[in-house]
Amino acid sequence: MRLARRPAKRPRRFGWFAIVLVLMGYLVYGYLKADSQLSTLHFRLDESEVRLRQTKELNLQLKQLVSKLNTDAYVEKMAREKLGLIEPGEIPYLTGPSGRN
Repeated sequence: MRLARRPAKRPRRFGWFAIVLVLMGYLVYGYLKADSQLSTLHFRLDESEVRLRQTKELNLQLKQLVSKLNTDAYVEKMAREKLGLIEPGEIPYLTGPSGRN
């Protein structure tokens, strides 16, 4: 009696193929996630650079204003307008209903 021969089994490659496919999918997912985060960081960097430039411009304007406010001419102007002060030898006169000199 002769037994029927079974066909030779091929090595299972599906298991390895599935593992490789899952690993490749994970790598692609990781790359896309990192790329998305990198894009977000570049956008935030651009926003920060714009804010820095605006802040530097404002700082420069404020420094110029402080320089102007510290001049003798500006201090004299404010003393005359706000406090009604006069220099020696000047004659005060009334300018309006407030009665300030």
